[in-house]
Amino acid sequence: AHLLNAALAVNRNEQRQDSLLARLAQLEILFFETLFSAKPVSVQGCSIAGYRELLATIREQVSFRLGQDEAPEIVQRSLTAQYKNILCELIQSSLQWIGRKPPTPFAIIGLGSMAREEMCPYSDVEFAILIEKKSPENILYFRRLSRLLEFRVANLGETKFPLIRPKRQPDGSMREAVSFVPGGFSMDIGGLSPLGKSGSYELIDTPEGLAACQAPEWFTKNDGEIIL
Repeated sequence: AHLLNAALAVNRNEQRQDSLLARLAQLEILFFETLFSAKPVSVQGCSIAGYRELLATIREQVSFRLGQDEAPEIVQRSLTAQYKNILCELIQSSLQWIGRKPPTPFAIIGLGSMAREEMCPYSDVEFAILIEKKSPENILYFRRLSRLLEFRVANLGETKFPLIRPKRQPDGSMREAVSFVPGGFSMDIGGLSPLGKSGSYELIDTPEGLAACQAPEWFTKNDGEIIL
């Protein structure tokens, strides 16, 4: 999927773009079937191309409003609301794909710039999942949902994936790895997403569990990283 997104980022041929988008849509279904060992109940909702066009339209509106000297904080609040809507639509349609009621009541909470209503046109997405009851079954369900969301967000074409390895410069420094895919509306890579940091923590927990992330003991255990 990352390779196909990279190809889309550099290819301007409309026919080839349509073909690549169709393949990405197929991959989403295959990925779902791998995660849930079943076929999606429904795949209705906005298409990959539709979401990409929506992001472009939102940014054009932001540029126009700022050009009209509208207050930046007002534009940011509006932009944040629109990005929240995209995230909510992705979550709701993914739940429709699964086709069964979540095993426990849950809520999505925004973090970082989303929580502050200060998102910018190319901000990433930071959020956590609050669940009423924690159990291995419930965690597994929301972990799979989060992986599906991560995959679908990546297919919006704004999740960086370095294809050219770092190269040492004559002065001994390392050139940054190059990604053909530009950064933008993507899952936060710093740990502010439901899957957190592999082998360290996840942000899928009860209110009490996530609140414990603010305790000094948590910071000590996780090398002092501030996540909320």
